Amino acid sequence: MDIIGINKFQFVKNYLLKNNFKTILDVGCRDCELKNYVILDVDDYKGCDLFQNKKNSVDYVADLEKGLPLADESFDCVVALDLVEHLNGFQEGIEELLRVTKKDLIIMLPNISHLFFRLKFLFTGSISDKYSLNNQSCFKGSDRHRWLIGSLETDKYMNEFSQAKNLKMEKYNFISNSGKMMFFYRLATLFNLPKSLYVWSVVYVFRK
Repeated sequence: MDIIGINKFQFVKNYLLKNNFKTILDVGCRDCELKNYVILDVDDYKGCDLFQNKKNSVDYVADLEKGLPLADESFDCVVALDLVEHLNGFQEGIEELLRVTKKDLIIMLPNISHLFFRLKFLFTGSISDKYSLNNQSCFKGSDRHRWLIGSLETDKYMNEFSQAKNLKMEKYNFISNSGKMMFFYRLATLFNLPKSLYVWSVVYVFRK
C-alpha cells in the first residue's frame, strides 16, 4: 500500500483514528511536531528523545538503547519515525519499542536505494551529510545514520523479524509529497520502474 499526498504525521493521525488508539508514545520526537496532529484525537500523547528540545516539550529524555523508563505495554501505540536507522543496536531498539507498546508499533525507515540517492552518489561521491564523516557527525547524539539500508533489504529483515516474534505486519510505501518527488513518482510508475527506485521511505506497522 502506498502513502501518497500526505506527510508522515498525517498518516499516523489517520492510523490512530482508524484504530481508535487513545495513548501514544512518540520516540525520537524532536520538536514533538506529531503532537500538533494528534492532540485532539488522543487522551495522552508523550514524546521521548535523547535530548530535551528548545521548547522543553519532551516528556521523557532517555536513551532508547539503554532502555526506556516505562513499564511494559504502557501505550496503545508507539511511533518511531526516522529513528531506528540512528541506533547502533537496530534490533535491540525495535525490541524495546515493542516492549512498551500494548498494541501497535509504527516504524519509518529511509530507502537509500531511491534513484535520487544513487545519482547523487554517482556524481558527488556522497549520499547525504547524515552518512558523511565530518566535524558534526562524530559526536554522540549527532544526526547521523548508522545503517545504509534500502527497501528490499528492510522488507526482508522486517518480515523475518515479525515472523520470529509472532507479530502481524503491514507495510506502507511512503512517497514524498513534494512536487519533484510526485513528478518522479508518476514518471516511474508510467515506465513501471521497481518501487525500490522511487519509494522515499517505508513504514512498517507491527501488531501484537
